[in-house]
Amino acid sequence: MDQYLLDLNYFASHFKSATGRSNVKSLLITSADRSREAEYYIIEVIRNNPTLFNNITAYEYTDLKPAASCEPDVVNNGVYCEFKSWSNTRGATADKDDPEAASSSSGAFSYFKTSLTGNSFKQFKALLSATAVSSMSKINYYFDAKKLAGTNNTSKEDWVKTVFKDMMYNATTQTLKQQGNEVFEVIWGNEDLKAMFDLSDTALKTPIEQFKDIISNTSNSFYNFIKVK
Repeated sequence: MDQYLLDLNYFASHFKSATGRSNVKSLLITSADRSREAEYYIIEVIRNNPTLFNNITAYEYTDLKPAASCEPDVVNNGVYCEFKSWSNTRGATADKDDPEAASSSSGAFSYFKTSLTGNSFKQFKALLSATAVSSMSKINYYFDAKKLAGTNNTSKEDWVKTVFKDMMYNATTQTLKQQGNEVFEVIWGNEDLKAMFDLSDTALKTPIEQFKDIISNTSNSFYNFIKVK
């Protein structure tokens, strides 16, 4: 409880000019466990990393074009940040911040990896399509270290990166899954990201083959947007 009060006090006293603060306040006092738990995680990470989160201009941002409906949780120094308090071990209280995954018997990560219509997958594509996302450094995804099995945050990040890779790529057949094809199409439609990854239809490899080379390797800089805190 003391930790929670410290987090709330920090939120109340910092970044008062940021838009969307009223939305966060509403979610913090909502009766839905999934909403409160998600917001707790956001403000905990922000308070524990003041050097990193030093210029928050928006919460629950709704004006990201052309994908305004994707609503990243925080805009910090021009970076669109999404927070996921998901567990990689299924439990009675796991994944309450994702209503779809909470009803899934396999949990949020598995649901994200396999569902073409889930909100989290659609949001990921929407962020990649945004004109303001001119490089992958404009996106950060934060995952809750407390809910992930592993010996340290590096191993936990590696596990999450593998989830994203497996969502897009079939290592057995060395082909893109449907999700991977959809992510490719979004990146291909974002001229800045296409240029950043040097995807070209005049190269020796097709753009699809180039993209497969990128996402099949979790050490590729593509996956640097994944953080564990």
